[in-house]
Amino acid sequence: MTGMALWAAPNIKGLWHLADVNDSSGNGYNLTNNGTVTFAIGKFGNSGAFADSKYLSIVNTFGINPSSDAYSMGIWVKPTAQPSSGVKNCIISIEKTSKRGAHIFYFNDSGTYKLIV
Repeated sequence: MTGMALWAAPNIKGLWHLADVNDSSGNGYNLTNNGTVTFAIGKFGNSGAFADSKYLSIVNTFGINPSSDAYSMGIWVKPTAQPSSGVKNCIISIEKTSKRGAHIFYFNDSGTYKLIV
């Protein structure tokens, strides 16, 4: 099933369909492609292929302060390989400073795979 992309709506700060690095919200918050993430058709629309040091980033926090503001973030993830023991892969992150933010990690804790929010 493809073509299930979200659309821009009021109060959405940034929206990426992973067809490329462009912001679909209309706010112009385009991502930076670090390590050459590639894009393809995924299970529910487009997808990005992330591995090793490949990631997408943006330095703008959209005016959100993760330590005090209410907000939500979402993402579909399908790992094609499990991380090695002790490896914590950051899936999505928003930071105001290096110690204040919100992160979603996929983690291998000695053979137990965990999604940490």
